[in-house]
Amino acid sequence: ANVQWNRFDLADVATMDFDDRERQKFALRSGDLLVCEGGEPGRCAVWDGQLDPCFYQKALHRLRPKSGQVDPRLLMFRLWLGAMAGEFFESHAKTTIAHLPAVRLASLPLALPPIEKQHQIVRSLTNQLKVIVRAHAAAESRLEAASQLSREILRRCFSELSRAGLKRVRLGEILSLRREVIHPRDHPSGSATFVGLEHIEPG
Repeated sequence: ANVQWNRFDLADVATMDFDDRERQKFALRSGDLLVCEGGEPGRCAVWDGQLDPCFYQKALHRLRPKSGQVDPRLLMFRLWLGAMAGEFFESHAKTTIAHLPAVRLASLPLALPPIEKQHQIVRSLTNQLKVIVRAHAAAESRLEAASQLSREILRRCFSELSRAGLKRVRLGEILSLRREVIHPRDHPSGSATFVGLEHIEPG
């Protein structure tokens, strides 16, 4: 839960005991790439020493470049692309729980340009994604404003009706309510189409 795309949510951080050997093994360094193994496989962020000391646990992969010739943020963006493209989901898997084991992660192909080109790509992607984040926030704000407006219009309409002294009725007096339930699992291979709960969205 602490590892999000390109960021860490450290508002609620768990604690546990690590002995000396575990501290050596699981200690984080700046530049480490932490990758989710399950849940949303591939979701990752680069550790920048936000907490010191800090350690990771086994639900995560820690990727640490062997040399200064790899920008971990380029790897992060590559994994982000793979996750969005469904690269880490196996349609023939025996379980529906998405999972990215270490062996599969290590075999991920990556076009690796010289380190300066990597830095250039990372800067470009970072700047472009900042624009997208701002646009997304603005769109969310407009959607919330539209939702508030819709609620106010409906409230005003029915408030005016309530004040108009109209005859009041109950829904059961003017509508027919059907309660019968036919569950899809009872006839899973029928040819007729139907509307279910999952098809009805607010508004």
